[in-house]
Amino acid sequence: MSRTNNSWDAIVVGAGLGGLSCAATLAKNGLKVLILEKHNKVGGFATQFSRKAGKGIEYNMDFSLQCIGGMREGGMVKEMLEEIGVFNDLDLKYLDSVCSVKFPDFELEIAHGILPFKEQLIKLASEEKDGIEKLFNTLEQLNEEAVSLQENPPEGLGPDEFAKKYPLHTKYMTASNDDFLSDYIKNQKVAAVLNSFTPMFGMPPNRISAIVYMSVIYQIISDGCEYIQGGGYSLSKAFRDCILKHNGDVFLKNEVDKILFESGKCKGVRTTKGDIFNAPFIVCNAPAPVVFDKMIDPSVVDPAYLNQIQTTQIGGSTIVGLFGLKGTGKEIGYEKNMSIWGSYDLNNEFDKLMAGDYKDGQIALINNSMVNPKDTPKGRSFIQLLMNCDGKQWCGLEKDVYKKKKAELTEILINKVAKFIPDIRERLEVVVVSTPHTVERYTSNPNGTVFGYCLSTTGHTVFRPQPDTPVPGLYLAGAWTFFGSGYISAMLSGTGTARMILGKFKLSTQ
Repeated sequence: MSRTNNSWDAIVVGAGLGGLSCAATLAKNGLKVLILEKHNKVGGFATQFSRKAGKGIEYNMDFSLQCIGGMREGGMVKEMLEEIGVFNDLDLKYLDSVCSVKFPDFELEIAHGILPFKEQLIKLASEEKDGIEKLFNTLEQLNEEAVSLQENPPEGLGPDEFAKKYPLHTKYMTASNDDFLSDYIKNQKVAAVLNSFTPMFGMPPNRISAIVYMSVIYQIISDGCEYIQGGGYSLSKAFRDCILKHNGDVFLKNEVDKILFESGKCKGVRTTKGDIFNAPFIVCNAPAPVVFDKMIDPSVVDPAYLNQIQTTQIGGSTIVGLFGLKGTGKEIGYEKNMSIWGSYDLNNEFDKLMAGDYKDGQIALINNSMVNPKDTPKGRSFIQLLMNCDGKQWCGLEKDVYKKKKAELTEILINKVAKFIPDIRERLEVVVVSTPHTVERYTSNPNGTVFGYCLSTTGHTVFRPQPDTPVPGLYLAGAWTFFGSGYISAMLSGTGTARMILGKFKLSTQ
């Protein structure tokens, strides 16, 4: 099954972090792997691009990465990257805290470590001490269950057996984070801090899955946060180099339009150029609805599975404003990475953004130059603003309507930043605004979602495709499958998919 001419052991469609981590794991373990990517660089959302602001002045701008957890000694992500062999290729800046959150009457720099964070919450509301202690005891147990589920997928377990082995996952399986916290916390400030990471998942506290959300947040607080120098693209390039080092191939500007079958099994792919590449294992790091709607002959797919793929609720999107400013962080008066809320009603703020009311609602405002100084021109600052939105309001618009709407949005974003950097207009050198339309154009994600299928209270339980699909030889990796969206989730998805394929490959060669 080794490669001959246009034949590989495995082909990965899409070079986002899910596809890259999958291909790197396969290549490291001896398989001949090919990645086909439609763009001119790898990375997906983990990318970087440059904008010039005059002679010798060039900003390197990240679309997505602010920080990443699990990279310290004993951290899950560090161990994963070490196993693949890319960790030592990364230059990390270790951060002293996780992030800052700002509410109407207080601001908190969230500490790294469970004990310091608990102490911060108790100081915020001493009457909640017992509830906070009980909450974190539950989170520790929930985390232990999550690790066990990750290492031992519960295939074949009946409901009673699952409930006995994973009691907390059973209890909170369909609970929102508001529901979950109400068992332990009554103080609105403490609850707001604990819910303040929900924009990262594209869902409000009253609709996001408590199990998904709290498991990830517990890991972030426990492991701390780091920033990769060179941004997310440095991570993508490390995976790419690993693949090439182990005799894999990465073909850019090669868009796959069809997955090919023979006798009901995957046999290869065809690109829009008409080139055919053969492999018995195909991994799609691409939007699941697009894969099954446009790239696969529906006759080889179970109709019930196909219906779930196409009808499961898709997550929301984000608006991203990137600003290059004259002046250092100290000179512009903003040196923070902060999540900013106008009230304690986090659900209402989310709903405003979904309704298109961008003047209000939560934003994240980040000075990337503080954590990644080498990518900003000397004496300048790179500021990033992010907020959730409904992609359906931005995709499919007439060109003139979209252009006008984006211009109005740009003014709104500049005004929002001006609340923290009053003289932004005098300092502004570069402005780049990304909308869901931008995301859809570059990734093919329906409605420009950055979250894949939504992580609602039922979205992760009713249906989220597993890596091994019912189609023989076809696998998924990335935000649309198990683990969901985000850098860490995408990489866990990719490595998990790779382990499945390695097991099948070993059996096929025995």
